[in-house]
Amino acid sequence: MAGVYIHIGLHKTGTTSLQRYFLHHGDAGTLGDIDYPMIPATRNSRAHHILAGFGGPRSGEAIARLVDVIANSKADHVVLSSELLSLADPARVRETLGCDAAIVVYLRRQDEYLESFYREVVKMSHYHGSPDEFVHSALDQEPVTLVTRGKTKVNEAVPVYFSQLVDRWSAVFTDVRVRVYGNPAEGFDIVEDFADVTGLDLPGGSPPSVNESFPVKLLQFRQAIDRQLSAEQRRELSPFLWRVSQTSGDPTPNGFISPGLRAEIVRRCADDNVRLAEVLGTEGVFDEFDPLDQPAEIDPLSETEFAAFAGLLVGQLLKRN
Repeated sequence: MAGVYIHIGLHKTGTTSLQRYFLHHGDAGTLGDIDYPMIPATRNSRAHHILAGFGGPRSGEAIARLVDVIANSKADHVVLSSELLSLADPARVRETLGCDAAIVVYLRRQDEYLESFYREVVKMSHYHGSPDEFVHSALDQEPVTLVTRGKTKVNEAVPVYFSQLVDRWSAVFTDVRVRVYGNPAEGFDIVEDFADVTGLDLPGGSPPSVNESFPVKLLQFRQAIDRQLSAEQRRELSPFLWRVSQTSGDPTPNGFISPGLRAEIVRRCADDNVRLAEVLGTEGVFDEFDPLDQPAEIDPLSETEFAAFAGLLVGQLLKRN
């Protein structure tokens, strides 16, 4: 059987770029002795989310088909990827696969991770609570209900205590490889890093695409209108909001999470990060948090800003006709 590598995220650590890279080269037949298995149930999302076990009873047939494809792969190596696996039960994943695997997980400092994750779940209309509610649910390990693109509900705690995450996977799989996600603007390349941590010979070309966030103000607008819409209406508006995001820009560097809340995140995760460094045998894991060098909290959406986004959205809707 091929050697299996499972990339489990985290969310907002280059997962989309890596998945699109493998899907592109898999379709092009340029992965060589590497298999990135796709079946109809996984292709739409580019990833293997069904392995996380959140698909309900109707996903059983698709999971069995994927496992069969993996077991019968002629390649030397099989790569699987899903950020939802970071929320999953490792024992259930191993039982489903029926084999050991090398686990690869990318981490980023918790305040940056939660800010980026919050933007993502608002953008995709998965979550309608405030930043404070989202952050404290994560820090208190309370389940947060998210809805995936495939309309699957996930009700799990967001992983922020990373040594515990590594412990859970290490208790089930013999090889867990931990990496720190770098800043692409400073030259970090998720594909090159994944090749380095796995030792796989990955082909060049097809630069990975980035899962761009909406401008912060547009995210505020999305939240404001989402509260007035049904789930179906929110889904129907999504492509038009994507088009608005291409024209509106992001004039502010400010974020959803205030400097004070960022400092609380770092403080509450500090002991766990010390233990994570001990587990990994390093002096530290993340860049030091500087409370004086943090983006300011975004101001509330003004009536003028709301009206401007509403006008852009109406313009996109009219173009449809």
